[in-house]
Amino acid sequence: MEDLSKRFKSIEFMYIPRFHNDLADALATLASRLPYSGNVHIDQLEIQIRERHGYCNAIEMDLDVQPCGEVLYKRTLDLNLLRCIDSGEAEKVMNEVHSGVCGPHMNGYVLAKKILRAGYY
Repeated sequence: MEDLSKRFKSIEFMYIPRFHNDLADALATLASRLPYSGNVHIDQLEIQIRERHGYCNAIEMDLDVQPCGEVLYKRTLDLNLLRCIDSGEAEKVMNEVHSGVCGPHMNGYVLAKKILRAGYY
């Protein structure tokens, strides 16, 4: 390491725990299998370290709501689409589900879950 560090104009070392450094470990393993002649020029590489993770910076809008034509859908965690309905449609759906079209009479919580499973929100 000392011999290689003498070939650089400036060098800085920073400790990163192994469990945060999987990619570098994989690259080092691959690089150790390649032949090295000793007279290879390597351009300086600048790496920017951000305070927040990249996935926090990339999110700018709610991606689980998507219009399809004139109808608005919301994607659930299990990747199903729920159709957005207005108050008139909601009243009709609740009456149909509550009256037994989708099963026996049920309380409010079970009724709400049944409506979600039917694909509405």
